[in-house]
Order: sequence, then C-alpha cells, then structure tokens
Amino acid sequence: HGYWSGDRCDVCLSSASDGMFAGATCTACSPGFYPAGTCNVFCRDESCGGHGACGAKGTCECDASPTRGYWTGPQCGTCAAPYSGSNCNLTCAAATTCSGHGTCVGD
Repeated sequence: HGYWSGDRCDVCLSSASDGMFAGATCTACSPGFYPAGTCNVFCRDESCGGHGACGAKGTCECDASPTRGYWTGPQCGTCAAPYSGSNCNLTCAAATTCSGHGTCVGD
C-alpha cells in the first residue's frame, strides 16, 4: 500500500479511493481511518456524540451500561429502547412503575 526503498515504505497511499495507510510497511490505517485492510472509512470518537466510540468497522459503537446510559443511532444520539431520560438510563413500565394507574411519559 505504498512506495518503498530498502526495508520500509517511504510514502504510504493516502487517498479516499486507495485508503489512508500508515506505518513502516503501510499496512496500518492512518489515525481515524477504518477498517483494517482498506482504511477508507473515517470515524472519530467525537463523531459518536460523547456516548460511544469508533469500532473496528469505522462506525460508532454506542454506550450500553447503567453508568454511561443505553444509546443508539449513527452518532449515538438516541436512547435505545426501552430507555429514556437525559442520560438514557431510566426505564418505565406503566404496569409496575405507575402501578397500572398511569402511563409513562413518551408512551
């Protein structure tokens, strides 16, 4: 994935069509580019809305834990079902939470 002289690459391929490669043998992806082997998808953790991180395929892998919340969507900006609240860590089941005498906001 590059041009070489001796035992290391002098210039690695760096274009949208060829991929953004780095490293002594031009087999690693440049920072922020995925997936390994093609390096043609750009993703930064900041793209995941503060509720996830870029995964090996270059897409956001959203948080899913009681402390960080349960998020979904391309940029992890939506609460995953059945969660709600500003931190996407609250659930409400009308039958139990409201004793069967009400509805959950958002139902």
